[in-house]
Amino acid sequence: MTRLAERALWAVVGAFFAAALFVAATVPYHHTDGLLFGRWSRLIADSGSLSVHAVGPADLQRPLFYVLQGGMWNVFGFSERSGRLLSLLFAVLLAAMLYLLARRVLGTARAGLIAVVVLIAVPDFARDAFAGQTDVPTAGLLAACGVVLWSLPAGGRRAALLILCAAAATLAKPSALPAILGLGLADLVGSREVLVRRFAWGGVPLGIGGLLGIAYEYAVASARGMTLPELLGGTGPDPDEEQLQAAVDFFAAVNEQVRASVVLGGEWLGPYLVVPLFFTLVYVPLRAAGLGQRRCVDVAAPVAAVLSFVLPLIAESQSTLEIGPWNTSRPAALVASLGFLALLALGRDCPEERALSPLWARRLAVWLALPLAAWIVLSPSNTRYLAPAWPALLVLVGASLAMAVAGAEQRRPRLLLAPALLAVLAVVALADFRNLDALGSHPDGSINAFRAVDELGVTGWFDAEDARRAADPALAGELAGVRAELPPDGTVRSTDGRLAFFWPYQLSHERLGGCDSVAAADVFVLITSTLSQLDDDRREALPDDARRNIESGEAGDVAYWEACRDPRLTVTSSQPGAFAVFRVEPR
Repeated sequence: MTRLAERALWAVVGAFFAAALFVAATVPYHHTDGLLFGRWSRLIADSGSLSVHAVGPADLQRPLFYVLQGGMWNVFGFSERSGRLLSLLFAVLLAAMLYLLARRVLGTARAGLIAVVVLIAVPDFARDAFAGQTDVPTAGLLAACGVVLWSLPAGGRRAALLILCAAAATLAKPSALPAILGLGLADLVGSREVLVRRFAWGGVPLGIGGLLGIAYEYAVASARGMTLPELLGGTGPDPDEEQLQAAVDFFAAVNEQVRASVVLGGEWLGPYLVVPLFFTLVYVPLRAAGLGQRRCVDVAAPVAAVLSFVLPLIAESQSTLEIGPWNTSRPAALVASLGFLALLALGRDCPEERALSPLWARRLAVWLALPLAAWIVLSPSNTRYLAPAWPALLVLVGASLAMAVAGAEQRRPRLLLAPALLAVLAVVALADFRNLDALGSHPDGSINAFRAVDELGVTGWFDAEDARRAADPALAGELAGVRAELPPDGTVRSTDGRLAFFWPYQLSHERLGGCDSVAAADVFVLITSTLSQLDDDRREALPDDARRNIESGEAGDVAYWEACRDPRLTVTSSQPGAFAVFRVEPR
């Protein structure tokens, strides 16, 4: 029965990546960051050069994916489909490296399989696996660093691959740097007799790779007349410098506001895995301290149960959202959490030789600590920014579940308990299919891929605009409205930076003034969403520029622009709470 359950998990993995391949090949780009930063790829494709003076510092700090994508489009021609498939390759890389890393840590193929299924059960991965963003590539390259470091023998080959992996991860996104440092420190944990050798063939190559990535960042910053901190912070000399700084101030305030609720809520890997996450966070320090397997589980299981109730309640008291796995509005998370709660304690019967060793517990804890701390301090407002910590964290969570399966196999009825735990994990992963590629996104923030599947039927997938409409109705409507009004050589003025992906040379995205600020455009697009993530006190504490950036005032009202007389603005298409497209007519 356990082997049959493992085959079912492999089927879930296969189904996910088959669905991902189909969606990547049929649904165009629609994720915000993939479009915002993807403009750089469009410029590279057209010019054949890096075009570093045509984009902002936030683009320049993460060149790996967008330069690869732009170079591919320069050679083979622009195609959203090929960009999506390139993005999917990094998701496959992450899954493959997690499998190898978990198998190396626990010594079983089952541990690798469970780590991959845990990855699929993470909503951020399901949503962004091939979104044209940089978080998944960063995690995949960091996981590759771990596999190379701990699977290949010390020598020139390993050193060269570590330099390559670390440099590529840094160029994918600078948030990889704490994880690279953490991995180098983690490799120093162990026997002191070979400490110098491990440092020479592990920490040094990782450091060289990270420094090569920073050297690129420094060179680009100098070419643009900014400092390295300005580039890494996403600000600096730029036509939109004030707007960029306002955005930085805004997101800093958002992070401060949500830090406690996000960290305590425990939904770092989504609502389905709160119980295994808390179990792991208790178990690993105990195991790293050298306690026996049975004692570690006997402490971790009840403590995790209490934490999964208490901490989300505290977090919920500081937020307007429903947080934690025990809300009846989330039946899949509720059922899964009950199953995990009942079955994780079986890990106490896991034989010592099949359990996570104290050495690996220490190493992975050290690797996890730095990127986790960086996320908590710098960017807890979005859980996908935790991606640099995924390799260590997902291997540890997968290890907790794999040990529970191994413990269940020591008990009677052997034919039921181990397959039951694997079945719970399979159900969690299948439930997360609803988040695939953020299909069926609505303005209220809800996502349901099954809604998009139902809308498209069989043939709708093969029409790009129908597929985009099912994925993101607001974006599709906005694009259709602009295309209907924009002359071939016309210009667009918009508060939506995503449009620059589609019209990289025709869009003006500077801050709006009065009516005359749109006079030179043929089409004006206004984002009409009024949602704000800040409470009143923190909004008032923002600098004036940052507050104006998120509070458009009367300029954020469609009626304000309709009242313009020079030029005259006429609404040609709109969606309440999303956008309005105006035809601009000179007086």
